[in-house]
Amino acid sequence: MTFAPEIARSGGRAMSAAVSVTFFRDYAAQTMRVQEMTLPELRALILSTTAKRKDLLPWLKLARFGNQRTPARSLRHDANVLAITGIELDYDDEKISLDTAAGVLRKLRLQSLLYTSPSHCDQQPRWRILLPTSKVLPPGERVRLAGGVNALFGGIFSPESFVLSQSYYFGSINSNRDRRAVIVKGKFVDCVALPAPIVSSKRGSSARQPQAHPIADPFTTLAEKQILIAPINVEERLAEMQYRGPGETGIHNTQLSVTAALLKRGYRINTVIEQVLAATVEAAGREGAGWDWRKEARDLRAMCKSWLAKHPRRVFIEPVASDQQIKGT
Repeated sequence: MTFAPEIARSGGRAMSAAVSVTFFRDYAAQTMRVQEMTLPELRALILSTTAKRKDLLPWLKLARFGNQRTPARSLRHDANVLAITGIELDYDDEKISLDTAAGVLRKLRLQSLLYTSPSHCDQQPRWRILLPTSKVLPPGERVRLAGGVNALFGGIFSPESFVLSQSYYFGSINSNRDRRAVIVKGKFVDCVALPAPIVSSKRGSSARQPQAHPIADPFTTLAEKQILIAPINVEERLAEMQYRGPGETGIHNTQLSVTAALLKRGYRINTVIEQVLAATVEAAGREGAGWDWRKEARDLRAMCKSWLAKHPRRVFIEPVASDQQIKGT
């Protein structure tokens, strides 16, 4: 793909200008649809989309993907990202309101669309920011831009915000009354001066080697081995997960490896469970119709707690900005 300078627009964007958005029907991402949309059109789509459960909602990504598939036929993976058309940042710490974040972006004059995530409620705010770029950019530019905006907010965004192919649910569950979507006018994120990027997890994780334990339980035997080897590609491992699959592609072994890898990177337990459970539902297919999914979620939580008990995290040195601190910026 050519990233020609002539496709760049001016620093500011009219609300009628369009951004290229890739949509995936579900977690499996075996099909995709690309659409040029204005921010008001995208806002309307987000607010009007609803489903009975989170895993039934579609996904979006400000990027262009190729046709390279994983063994599970997923199109949504890092190696298949051809270019970015913007960045996404995910906030799930439930302390800072969407309105406060929108206020910060207005002061910074950054063109953006903020929307509440499916699990959001006003008492426990969770939201995302979409920031279009002025032109199609190489995938390598994403870390700099996302990390720069993260630095402006004091490093509050979740670690998955810095995964190249990470896509996000959009819409609400049962037309949640607390759902919101707000547009902020301003300049493209790639047309402003950004501070040095913060791309580390705001929660952080210990890089220490695992200690030997006299009693190994089935939930952590593989997890302990995992942090001794090179980091796994989480998206590919989940996409390759199969019901009664051979070796490492089986559901249980995949769950053990992925939960350990995500926790080591600083993801919160609830985020890990949501991501792995959604992939498990997809992998189980029709065979999962009779499964007790609440028990499956409890088992995943047990895996996470067991790993964390043996690998406690250290506090990240970057300060986490409180709602009050951000209001004072």
